[in-house]
Amino acid sequence: YIAVATEKVRQSYEKTPFQLIAAESSTGKVHVQVLHGPAAAAASATASVHRDAELLDDEREQAKRAQRGAEARAVAVWVCEMTSRSSPDGGEWPQDPEEALRRLRDLLQSGEALCELANTASAGAQKEAPPLPIPRFHKNPSQKFRCMENITWFIGACRDVFGVAEHQLFSTVDLAEGRDMLAVLRCLVALDGRINALYPERHGPCLRLPRV
Repeated sequence: YIAVATEKVRQSYEKTPFQLIAAESSTGKVHVQVLHGPAAAAASATASVHRDAELLDDEREQAKRAQRGAEARAVAVWVCEMTSRSSPDGGEWPQDPEEALRRLRDLLQSGEALCELANTASAGAQKEAPPLPIPRFHKNPSQKFRCMENITWFIGACRDVFGVAEHQLFSTVDLAEGRDMLAVLRCLVALDGRINALYPERHGPCLRLPRV
């Protein structure tokens, strides 16, 4: 599509190889100079405010990747603060977005931190603590199916206890097998919003999403 659009723009310049250049004089009048042929093409190349579409797409993609990496770091810090865990790597998180998502997965993959997150959010929300969303879960699981059970219980708590919308949830394999860490990230951001909506008077760590 971009190549076709670029070719059409080039053809339009060939059909109308003229460019108007306005310059103000000391008398306040505007002088208009008409360029045509190679001179018009050269002036157009230097004075055009339009940028290459592929360059703009690359810049947008880089901005999105940087935003994802920053959000992954912010979510990891929030989970660690909520569960009284020490930040991985002593708080040093990689700048590379893909590496940041991988570190986030390492933190959450066992599902233990997620279950603790759900229980902490619920228990610290009211003076009289309600029943824990996940009263029992596997601690320090060494087998994959136990990790997946923890993750499944957390997803159920997000849906049934905190009211996270179905389209904002992730599937167990998204985290367990790393199929879609962006879905995991979106779910945790949505969970923070639901916690704040359900318990506006709670005192505790809040998710602070940076703006890149």
